[in-house]
Amino acid sequence: MATRATRALMVLALFAAACGEPTRPDPPRATALALTSAAPTTGTAGLPATAITFVVKDQNGAPMGGVPVTITVSGGSTLSGAPTQTASGPTSVGTWTLEPVIGADTLTITSPSLAPITIVVQSVAGAAAKLAVVSGSPQSAPAGRTLTQPIVFSLTDQFGNLVPGGTVTVTTAGGGTTSAVTTDAQGRATTTWTLGKSVVPQTLTGTSGTFTATATATVQTSYKVEVRFFGPSMTAGQRAAFNAAAARLMGMITGDLGNVTTGGDLNLAEACANAGLPTVNEIVDDVVIYASAPDLDGPGGLLGQAGPCLVRSDAAELPVYGTMEFDSADLARMEADGTLTSVILHEMMHVVGIGVYWDYKGLLADKDLATVRFTGAMAAQQCRAEGGISICVDAVPVEDGGGDGTRNSHWRESTFDTEIMTGWENSPIVNGRALPAPISRMTVGSLADIGYVINLDAADTWRIPGTALRAAGGRAVSRTVWEGPLKKPRKRISPTGTVTPIAPR
Repeated sequence: MATRATRALMVLALFAAACGEPTRPDPPRATALALTSAAPTTGTAGLPATAITFVVKDQNGAPMGGVPVTITVSGGSTLSGAPTQTASGPTSVGTWTLEPVIGADTLTITSPSLAPITIVVQSVAGAAAKLAVVSGSPQSAPAGRTLTQPIVFSLTDQFGNLVPGGTVTVTTAGGGTTSAVTTDAQGRATTTWTLGKSVVPQTLTGTSGTFTATATATVQTSYKVEVRFFGPSMTAGQRAAFNAAAARLMGMITGDLGNVTTGGDLNLAEACANAGLPTVNEIVDDVVIYASAPDLDGPGGLLGQAGPCLVRSDAAELPVYGTMEFDSADLARMEADGTLTSVILHEMMHVVGIGVYWDYKGLLADKDLATVRFTGAMAAQQCRAEGGISICVDAVPVEDGGGDGTRNSHWRESTFDTEIMTGWENSPIVNGRALPAPISRMTVGSLADIGYVINLDAADTWRIPGTALRAAGGRAVSRTVWEGPLKKPRKRISPTGTVTPIAPR
């Protein structure tokens, strides 16, 4: 039952309502923090994250301005332009720049008495900005050998973060080869590298878009061939061909020979029976080859002749000095058709002893007969490995035809065809230009038979054409004679320069 006082209050209320007096609403109060933009989950390291806006809502869900807020970041990221209170509508958190290093960055929005908002962004690498070699350079190995460590490239953004999924292509200079490049999820590309077969600078360059990086390697050898030019001048290209041949030879012969000090004045013109040579006083390591281009017999016919003239006085008697002469009338033609370097290398191999030393060292059987052959064990073994099982049972067939500069001192043309040490210049031809004559492991092996330390990996990949020994002199060739008689050693020289004659053999 209502009391008298209660009834009085009810009457007053009804009276007030009847007179139209409004009720007073509750004042707005902050009830929640809410995002008005999607919360980013990923971003680019070192760059601003996607713009973020938020509001503070009142009890009716309307945004409230002027509410104090605090915005903080962590993980190495930075924030600029952050507000200290809300705007009347969506409020920006400012510019949030993610940490330059890939990782998780956190932004937190707080306001007194309200549940905070926390946003976590996982950063990823940006656009590629640099390619670098991170391991495997520099290295060294003998010619034709695969390096023990692969070459590893990294592709990174402007802050050094690895960029996954990039493509790196590789090219080599110096004659080397590479494996297919692989790229992994960490932005690294790995390739194996087999060095070229010549002692020249070796480089491997990776390219990704506009970015490049280069690895380097050195071809190992302890054998030095020095080419010196004398007589009529040669073109720069012809000189380069001589040096290229020397670089290839140094890849095949790798063992150091004892130095020779000529002492006093050594008259090479007399020692080598060539009036164009100088008098020298020097230390030789390991062989010096004098090259010239006199007029021999005009175009065609005789292309050149070569051989050692002074050899060491030890048991191996390996050359210290040698000479090479090429017909000046034929050099330009050989330079133009691509045969020059192969012909020079052929003659240079004679200088270091191939062909010259076969009979000289008792490694030639049946000289001047149709069954003439080289009996060096390493050459025969490599011949069998290159397909000559029935050809080189215990020796390598030697040329029995041609002139004095061909027979008894070259591999048999009818059996080994275009191999560099057959007696005729007939390199493989592609599109009208000669390819380098193939250098077999058999030829490199023969260098070991006459006393050198060798590297078989410097040989070309080659197989003997055919499977059986063909008849001596059974292949027609374009030239009957292209090489003059091989020059044989004339004198020995001791390590201290004492010169003594060699009796004819």
